[in-house]
Amino acid sequence: MASTFKQTKDISFFAEAQLSGTGVSYSSGFDVSAYSELCAFVKVTAIGGTSPSLAITVQHSPDDVSYFDHSTMAAITATGNYYKSITEFAKWARLKYDFSGTSPTIDMTIAGVVKT
Repeated sequence: MASTFKQTKDISFFAEAQLSGTGVSYSSGFDVSAYSELCAFVKVTAIGGTSPSLAITVQHSPDDVSYFDHSTMAAITATGNYYKSITEFAKWARLKYDFSGTSPTIDMTIAGVVKT
């Protein structure tokens, strides 16, 4: 019986850090052209403020210049572990973070894995 091994590559979208204040920011773009699946893992260890909410959107691009929304995770409003897996994307991928609320803060790490 022939076995198939998937190749994987780890991506650090957002190293362990704290965000505060509202606004939109972006991770770096990563060349994912050799892969067919991208998995994003979000670990939130603390979240504060009034009605804090973090929306994370996976974006993709043919050229690492113009990015287009691919899919958005459910809003994150509490501590915990969150996951999103996508397929059928362009050559480049990145994450968009949209943090809202009144005086919001969040401690989080976002890691990714791409697979063939």
